Amino acid sequence: MGGGLAYGRTPVADIYIATESGTAEVEGKPFIFIKNVTRVRAGHPALRQLGAFFAPVDDRVDYDVEKATAAPGEKRTAPPKAVVSPKPKA
Repeated sequence: MGGGLAYGRTPVADIYIATESGTAEVEGKPFIFIKNVTRVRAGHPALRQLGAFFAPVDDRVDYDVEKATAAPGEKRTAPPKAVVSPKPKA
């Protein structure tokens, strides 16, 4: 993996946040956006259509990324099983 960002990390300019609240039709579907809540990625159809209502976020975004399967030859360990003790008899 070359230089640049760590896996799962997105640069700030790639995420935009709504500066107004409203609704619109985007690609034939209703799209609701809420000021300071709704976030979209660069290239999102809503951003292309409603760009005047979004601004780049000024904080970092970290995505938690988990591999779904082991790579070929890689062994995955299962989480430890919980040990349940029997209830003591009264």
